[in-house]
Amino acid sequence: FEDVIPIPALAAKDWSPAFAEVSGRDCRALPNAYWMRTCVFGRPHGRVHIAMLGNSHADQWLPALQAIAGADELRVVTRVASRCAAANTRQVLPTALASERCQRWVQEAVHETARSHPDLVVMSDRISSVSRDHPLSPAEYRAYVAGYRWTLRTLADAGVRVLVVRDTPTPGDVDVPECVAENEDDPSRCDGVRSSWVLPDPTMDVVRQMHDDLITSVDLNDHICGPERCTVITGGVITYVDASHISATYSRTLGPYLGAAIKAALAGSGS
Repeated sequence: FEDVIPIPALAAKDWSPAFAEVSGRDCRALPNAYWMRTCVFGRPHGRVHIAMLGNSHADQWLPALQAIAGADELRVVTRVASRCAAANTRQVLPTALASERCQRWVQEAVHETARSHPDLVVMSDRISSVSRDHPLSPAEYRAYVAGYRWTLRTLADAGVRVLVVRDTPTPGDVDVPECVAENEDDPSRCDGVRSSWVLPDPTMDVVRQMHDDLITSVDLNDHICGPERCTVITGGVITYVDASHISATYSRTLGPYLGAAIKAALAGSGS
């Protein structure tokens, strides 16, 4: 693994600073209580206020934010939850109590974010009940579309700009660092078919349907997958920290691309 960073043993610990494993503080609202937690990264009085909203698949973009040009001018405030996506709908979670409190957290997090009036909200989610083997039913998909429409409409009605980042491909049951370590001779055995790893994302449909200049989106998955295959080592970097989240190191490599989308989203705000 001389040409691969981080080595698999370290890649399994290569989490975003929003996770306790890295920073010593867990910035996520946790099941079952889903008490609101916020963390501030970057400059406490930075010129540009970025609010991060969603679940741990929003957290995974924090290293990219920290790597973009001008990051020393950013104040990033996170309102994120474990598993609970930022859609105002009853989500399938391990217990009925978790589902109820998740929805309450979404409502509180969205209203708090709107009241804080950031320059931009960066929002991303993974729907925790979805996998390649268990996709959303049509009725469930419509419920998430309605839930995300409420979220984005609430923010837009408050005059808040939002950049929705399409969810990243998911390897499913493949723990990527472990798989790479077990296939040192040929890590490509851990790669996957793009059409299986890239799951439908209802946020993209909502953004298209709203036609609101305050709401934009970006899809960075072409930097993770080729036309047919998704790779677990990209440009010499192990792409995932587990079976779902991109590694902090790989997230940083995507900083310029996320930064370009943020710059475009802010262009109409004067920031």
